[in-house]
Amino acid sequence: MKATNKTFQMAMTIMVTTLILIGCKKDDVPLVSGSFNGRITATVENDAPGVGLVVAWNETEIQGGTLYGEQASDPVSYNGSSFTLNLPATPPAGCTFVTIKSAFEDDLGVSGAKYSNPNVRIMGIDILGWNSAGNTMYGFFVHITSDEKMQCVYLYAEDDVTVRGGSNLSVSFKE
Repeated sequence: MKATNKTFQMAMTIMVTTLILIGCKKDDVPLVSGSFNGRITATVENDAPGVGLVVAWNETEIQGGTLYGEQASDPVSYNGSSFTLNLPATPPAGCTFVTIKSAFEDDLGVSGAKYSNPNVRIMGIDILGWNSAGNTMYGFFVHITSDEKMQCVYLYAEDDVTVRGGSNLSVSFKE
């Protein structure tokens, strides 16, 4: 894994979407836009054999046994069944961003939404488990709500933006 010091001025926010492999449990705190401070402290419910390090990754893709994407945080130790990961206040310059409109329409299949600024860019973060040497990836960690109806992913937003649509879509992102 490589570390990078390049930064791009942004803060983070939380958005609900789907990921799955290894489940994490965190105290149920209401998801309030702008309230996330970048520190993820998690207790892993499922066994995670072999995991010794945890790291945030952007644009995670595995093809032919090779991991692609960009490392987005320094690795931290996985101790027993827990970890605390500090996401950087600004993501590395090599991370991939998409517009909020593209994310909702192309990636999530949402149509007819209204955007306060459709050109605001966002970037997703996956949380990966590695062996202690940092040369073998074992899987993804993800926050699942206690009712198991939602799984969450962490996103950076470059500016404040609100997305609304129909009676069940209202999401606000804070820079």
